[in-house]
Amino acid sequence: MTAPTVSHRAKKKAAGGYIGGRPPFGTIAQGGALVPIADEAKAVELIRKLRAAGMSSRAIAATLDRIGIPPRAGGTWQHRVILRILRRAETTDPDNERETRAPR
Repeated sequence: MTAPTVSHRAKKKAAGGYIGGRPPFGTIAQGGALVPIADEAKAVELIRKLRAAGMSSRAIAATLDRIGIPPRAGGTWQHRVILRILRRAETTDPDNERETRAPR
């Protein structure tokens, strides 16, 4: 990337704008911002509740498939996707006092 592009992206990010890449599950990019998708946001909340109840990522994936909640890309849920959603949910949780990435 050129210096002006990097500078522009940094300014947009600092202003709270969305700077690209695949939007996290539960959101869509519209007008330079991330906007919640109601059905996916409900799925994220269910994933968090199931994890809090002690379910493994594989069990959560199987549960979502069984009850008919589709992953964004279609097909069946993969445990790696569940883990990625949980990590992103931890970093964007309004109840979480720190805005740091979860350990991998």
